[in-house]
Amino acid sequence: PPHTTGGAIDIDVVDSRKGDYVDMGCPPNTDSEIAFLHSNLLSPEQYDNRMTLLAAMLAAGFAPNPYEWWHYQYGETYWAAFYGHEETLYDILEI
Repeated sequence: PPHTTGGAIDIDVVDSRKGDYVDMGCPPNTDSEIAFLHSNLLSPEQYDNRMTLLAAMLAAGFAPNPYEWWHYQYGETYWAAFYGHEETLYDILEI
């Protein structure tokens, strides 16, 4: 699984000026369709907030999870498939 390999992160965004979480429509780990990255249950502002996060994460080379707006992956199998790489950055560690 990506989290146990270090290949995934979960993100929540805080407005540093106010100290409040940015409204993404639902908190991380919500088990509902509103959690989908492109949910049609969002207000325009909530969707814009998600797209701002998505743009920043794509610019940094992360791959988004379409079912969890907060979940991004890097260097593992989903990331490789998303970007069309033939190999992952991480390999099996043999001890």
